[in-house]
Amino acid sequence: MPVLCRDTEYYLEDGSAATEGILLAARAHGLGSCWVAGDKKPYTAEICRLVGAPQGYKLVSLIPIGYPAESPEKSKRPLSDVLHWEKY
Repeated sequence: MPVLCRDTEYYLEDGSAATEGILLAARAHGLGSCWVAGDKKPYTAEICRLVGAPQGYKLVSLIPIGYPAESPEKSKRPLSDVLHWEKY
């Protein structure tokens, strides 16, 4: 699934937020996904052409979505290791 945005000042931020929402939604539905590509790859113009993107749109990400062959469980770090209050 390509995420494309109109080439505006904040297209990368908007497209990144949309990509993250898609990744989270896929996970919530039991699907696997991965953020594969960004707008700086040499093949982005070709992807835009293949999907018929209008002029002035840029590829932000490509997201394969499907059922994972396996779902390994990862242990989470304690919140105190990743959350800092008012200083690092």
